[in-house]
Amino acid sequence: MKIILSLVIIVATAFLTHHFFISKLDNSDREVAAFSERNNAGQIKWEHKVAQDLAANKDKIQTSVKPSWQDQLAYEFFMGQYDISSESGQIQKISLQKSMDGVNFSVEQFMEKYGHQIKDFASYKQSKTDDKTEVIDLFDKSGLLAGSFHIVRNDDGKVIEFIVK
Repeated sequence: MKIILSLVIIVATAFLTHHFFISKLDNSDREVAAFSERNNAGQIKWEHKVAQDLAANKDKIQTSVKPSWQDQLAYEFFMGQYDISSESGQIQKISLQKSMDGVNFSVEQFMEKYGHQIKDFASYKQSKTDDKTEVIDLFDKSGLLAGSFHIVRNDDGKVIEFIVK
């Protein structure tokens, strides 16, 4: 008898708690794409009208755009942790933002994906000036120096600064 009475009390408590919280919800100001219950005919008609208006004015809707290589470099490769300075559309310097950890990458990986998009060159030669600084000299087809990338890393090998010359 005690077990049955305990189960009845538990079920009654759960029902009353559920009823209390449901009665406190306010569904009157439902917005587009809300996940609440559909119980207001006027709200549903308004949502249908909004959907029809959006479908009729497709030119006013912002559509997705394939990200540029600069966006991919900044937010995919450098994970949004760096400030990118550019001049006349050319990247000049990439600096680690304050309070960010930085990214560790191989020079070969970077050169394969983004090197040719930053600077025009035919070949490159990688050299280290010290434990934290790497210089990548870029050469044109005739073998003349076409520019360079200077990569400064911290003690963990993560890039602090990337300078294009």
